[in-house]
Amino acid sequence: EPPEPSVEILAAAHRFGCEVVQIQCEALFVDAIDTEQVCDVLLLADHYGRQQLRTMAMAYVADHKEDVKESEGWSRLSSVLVEELLSFVESRELGADMAK
Repeated sequence: EPPEPSVEILAAAHRFGCEVVQIQCEALFVDAIDTEQVCDVLLLADHYGRQQLRTMAMAYVADHKEDVKESEGWSRLSSVLVEELLSFVESRELGADMAK
């Protein structure tokens, strides 16, 4: 899981509309992104509407998709989020193919 105090701080900052603190929490979550953590970070980003963090987590998944799909976190993602994620991965792969 992402750093626990940061989750609580993000929740409070979101509740009180403190954008600066939310951005600082995002930086901590970005540092926590790895194969085991990325799904939890994505869920947090989605729940709190942190679009930049969500995009960074999705990009990580696109770069490590096979390992992430085998992680415990993958099963915690909703079917809607999995569909969005797979669509993101596919469009990113298409973009990379077109750039060649």
